[in-house]
Amino acid sequence: MDNSILIHIAKASLSLMLFYIIYKMLLSKDTFFNFRRIFFLFAIFASVVYPFILFEIPESIQYAASQNVAAFTVSLLENPADFSNDIRSSFSFIDFLFLISIIGSAFLLLQFFIHLIMIVRLYRNNDVIKKDNFYLIKVDKSFISPFSFFNFIFINMHDNPDSQERIIMHELTHVRQCHSLDILMMEIICIAFWWNPFVWLLKKEMKINLEYLADKSVLNEGYDKKDYQYLLLENSIKNTGIYIVNNFNVSQLKKRINMMNKKRSSCFVSVRYLLAIPLFTLLLLFNNVHASDYLDIISESHSLQDSQPEYSGGQEAMWKFMAQNIRYPQIAVEQGITGIVKVSYDINEDGTVSNIKPVQKLDENCDKEVMRVVGMMPKWQPAEVNGKKVKSGKESSVKFMLTDKDGNKIDAASNEDSDIVVVGYK
Repeated sequence: MDNSILIHIAKASLSLMLFYIIYKMLLSKDTFFNFRRIFFLFAIFASVVYPFILFEIPESIQYAASQNVAAFTVSLLENPADFSNDIRSSFSFIDFLFLISIIGSAFLLLQFFIHLIMIVRLYRNNDVIKKDNFYLIKVDKSFISPFSFFNFIFINMHDNPDSQERIIMHELTHVRQCHSLDILMMEIICIAFWWNPFVWLLKKEMKINLEYLADKSVLNEGYDKKDYQYLLLENSIKNTGIYIVNNFNVSQLKKRINMMNKKRSSCFVSVRYLLAIPLFTLLLLFNNVHASDYLDIISESHSLQDSQPEYSGGQEAMWKFMAQNIRYPQIAVEQGITGIVKVSYDINEDGTVSNIKPVQKLDENCDKEVMRVVGMMPKWQPAEVNGKKVKSGKESSVKFMLTDKDGNKIDAASNEDSDIVVVGYK
């Protein structure tokens, strides 16, 4: 799986979560339904788009942001080489999670198309009346609640004519203001991010807000508020079973009635909706800031690598090179020194080996011998991140083991495995 896809998904999910939190904390109590709708649409658009927006940030801002990230992250990265190894070993698990995500999205997409087919069947199997700017479909099923889908309004033919007039007025608001576009857009987001609970919460708030807009439109036409609320109660037991439509009956009926009776919010409260702009700005900065070269995740040198450094010819060729060149120091043989030497080193952008250090020491002569041979290695194929060659860390271990004239091991080392075993005769 391409790591860039995973990163974009994570960024979009974070953005959707933040927009929902701001809405729930500061915007969910007012009566500015049109502003809410704009806020929701902006939240969806901004969350999907901002990970793709890249630009240059002044070095002073980038450095300050990087230092803050470094202070938070450095304690987690005491050994960058170990960290990168952990990431590599978890790739299969990440791929498994991505597969589960795809399966869930495929299931929801199938359900989405089934509901589209249900709407088409209702259209074809019932009477259709062409109006000026919409189609009226009278459904001959008593359990169906009125709903609209784009410029198609479905009503229950068993409802009395007076009720139908107010229902059509309600649904016409959905038609004229293209509320079905909002719902389809949110359904696509839910299909893509179904595992994110904040996406479903955002969808719930979006749908109830569209009902607020339609309720407000009916009352502005002069219909009696109490009569309209009784009409909602009468239809509360009906349900279409289709979630991609503007349903006259929604489960949060109490909220709709409370909102109708609520006093209009002060105009000064509407200023809160401007918070979407600084939030979007912060997301853009977050997307474009890069921390120091040391840090994984943030930096190129230790980020999730598109490709790992590779010795020319592969791992077996590296072992063969070391076996052919390494020698058991004579003084170590005479002193009966056995054990493991482990060294760490960097593979530079040009493939050269540098910064060779002993991680697990044994004896001065053995340590120097391993470091000498590692330093002789020919150029590697360096690691790459987003198509750019970067520096990365590696480790190698050598086990020095003695045998007697009969071939019996004279081995004081532990049973720990190593890359290369050098055998000496004492």
